[in-house]
Amino acid sequence: MHAAADILRSLYVDTAPMRGQIQDIEPEQIHLAIKEARVLEQSAESVPEYGKAVNIKTKRG
Repeated sequence: MHAAADILRSLYVDTAPMRGQIQDIEPEQIHLAIKEARVLEQSAESVPEYGKAVNIKTKRG
C-alpha cells in the first residue's frame, strides 16, 4: 500500500505546474514510475498464498 502512495506522490510532483503550465501524465510515465518503484518484484515470502489449488478425493459408488 505504501508503494502505491509513493508512486502517486512521485507522479503528482512530476505534474506540478512549471512556468504556469500544467503537464499531462503520459502512460509511459506511469509505466516507468511503477518499474522504478520495483513494486512488482516481491519475494515469495511476502506474497500471500492465494489461488493455490485444492484437491479433494472422494470415494465413488
